[in-house]
Amino acid sequence: MALPVGTHKLGPENGTLSVRTGRTGAAAKAGHDLLIHVAAWQATLAVAEDPAQTSIVLDADATSLRVRDGTGGMQPLGGDDRASIETTINDEVLKGQAIEFRSTDVQAAAGGSRLNVRGELTLVGTPSPIAFDLVVGHDGTLSTSVVLNQTQWGITPYSTLFGALKVADEVEVELDASLLPRAERGIPSYERISPRALKPALLELVWISRASVEAHFKLYEGYVSKRNEILGRLPSAGPDELRELKVDLSFAVGGIKNHEVYFEHLGGDGGDPNGAFAELVERDFGSTDVWRADLKATVMAARGWA
Repeated sequence: MALPVGTHKLGPENGTLSVRTGRTGAAAKAGHDLLIHVAAWQATLAVAEDPAQTSIVLDADATSLRVRDGTGGMQPLGGDDRASIETTINDEVLKGQAIEFRSTDVQAAAGGSRLNVRGELTLVGTPSPIAFDLVVGHDGTLSTSVVLNQTQWGITPYSTLFGALKVADEVEVELDASLLPRAERGIPSYERISPRALKPALLELVWISRASVEAHFKLYEGYVSKRNEILGRLPSAGPDELRELKVDLSFAVGGIKNHEVYFEHLGGDGGDPNGAFAELVERDFGSTDVWRADLKATVMAARGWA
């Protein structure tokens, strides 16, 4: 659907603004991938008859970032760890300075169900251009995901253990919101998800073309959309429809997980497996050569994934 003409307000009462971080360095496995929510933010969408006149403004309190989850790591992320991370973000990374986004160009695509947005994001007092697509759902939902490089704003990614454990330069910012307040639209019986942003570096790989990666990403987006659609239909499905929906749901979720693992595997320096994975190869196949031959044979025989 196209966004209704008028002024629309977004914030924590009808949306979630989140940040996902990764880790790198020789001691990366000791750290955690973080899901961080911005607790205080407001956005205004001024939608005009002429999409070119539409504008988007967002302001966020840099001191309101709260760690919601931490995956990976050698030990679970505790309450003290979360508090320490939040203090570090406030004091050393964002330094308590306001976060601002101002659009400079908004173009409607695909019948208004997607807005191509360009604008300027200000972090730690430094403005820099960004671009993203804002997806408009048929039920008035809004979602977007964009990968940002901290160094683009002069931010040095946080590191510890003498640099052996670092927060990755790339962070993923996600918005999931609705034009209706939560109280009016009710709490859904499932959590809507948005596609994770495609890392720009994956479009510049040597052994797989940009067109192939983009095609795979479109398939991934389709699986995410299908998963959300099916979960929205389940509560009202009759007995005859339920089985078909459940089968389709398992296929869509499998496609999501396979694509996300696939995108994380792309890149690197190549070579034989090492570490824990190499130990599993040795245990189950006896040698890397046997494992590689089995994988190639599986790929040639498979209809989709190996």
